[in-house]
Amino acid sequence: MKVTGKERIGERETYIIAGTSPEQTREEFFFDVQSGLLLRRHILELTVFGGFQIQADFDDYREVGGVKMPFIVRWSSPGGAWGTKISLKILEVRQNEPIEDDKFDGPPPKSP
Repeated sequence: MKVTGKERIGERETYIIAGTSPEQTREEFFFDVQSGLLLRRHILELTVFGGFQIQADFDDYREVGGVKMPFIVRWSSPGGAWGTKISLKILEVRQNEPIEDDKFDGPPPKSP
């Protein structure tokens, strides 16, 4: 991975860190110059049908237990009518909440 340049995302200037996996998947990470927070992740994966792109944009960072995390993530992939856009919004994060053991039990076996 290496720094490959700078780019603006909205009002923010970002550093671009890019690299390629052994499987030839290329990834770029866009970090805010001022805060250091990840604003965008862009993935280009080579398939038998050509390159497949997907992008995640991170927004609404809030501190949770001393760690800043994005409460909004927007996933998108280009492609005209075949393009996809999905937004996820986290409403609440609670740390160290007790979880009852039965929450980890699998579903009951199916009767024959």
